[in-house]
Formats: sequence, C-alpha cells, structure tokens
Amino acid sequence: MRPIVGLSLNPPDDGPAWCCDEMTCIQALEHCFPNLPLCRPGELAKRSFEHIRHGTRCLLAAFEAHTGRVLGRLCPWRCREEFITLPQEVIHLVLDNLNIHRSPLIDEWLADHPGRVVLHLLPFHASW
Repeated sequence: MRPIVGLSLNPPDDGPAWCCDEMTCIQALEHCFPNLPLCRPGELAKRSFEHIRHGTRCLLAAFEAHTGRVLGRLCPWRCREEFITLPQEVIHLVLDNLNIHRSPLIDEWLADHPGRVVLHLLPFHASW
C-alpha cells in the first residue's frame, strides 16, 4: 500500500502514473423503438424495454490520477494481447493481480522495454 500511496503524494519525475483495469461482459444493446416524444416540459422520457442484443464487450481502461486523463479500448474479450497495447506511453502502472496483467508475454514485453514500465500490483480483490 505504501508505494501506491507514495505515487499519489510524490508523483514520479520519470513519467505519469496510471491506474489500469478492465470491465468485462458489458452488454451491447440496441433499443427496438425510438424514445416516445415528451408531452410536457419536465416530464420523464418514455422508453420501450425491448432491445436487441449484440453480444458483450470488454473495456480496457487506464486513468491518469494526476490529470484525470482516461485511455480506453473496447475489445471482444479480455486478453493479454489487447492489454499489452493499451499503455503506449505509460511509466508507472497501478494494477490488480488479474492473470492477464502478469504472464510470460507481459514479462517478455517488459524485458524488451527496460525502464519504460514499472508495475505496482495491488493485492487480489483490492480496488484502486
């Protein structure tokens, strides 16, 4: 916990610190009918409950805490190949311990880019 809190209190000089995570199983829904017109000002919109399903997507996102900048990418599923392309300019990454964040592919990429990325891994089930 101390190194991660330290990133907030003393931002690194060598580059930005990002918090990264993914949101899986986001339903891609389309409403079957347009919203009904409003009858009076201030009236709540009326919408049909019927929708068409277009499967699910995974959102990979990175949040730069010091500036509020967000990077994101929608993918068909969560995978190492997509995750590794998200942080293009990242130096310090705060991550949970999900298996896609640590693997031989990630370790190989880190070895090929020495000094470019520092991983700060949170304990399992810890929220950033």
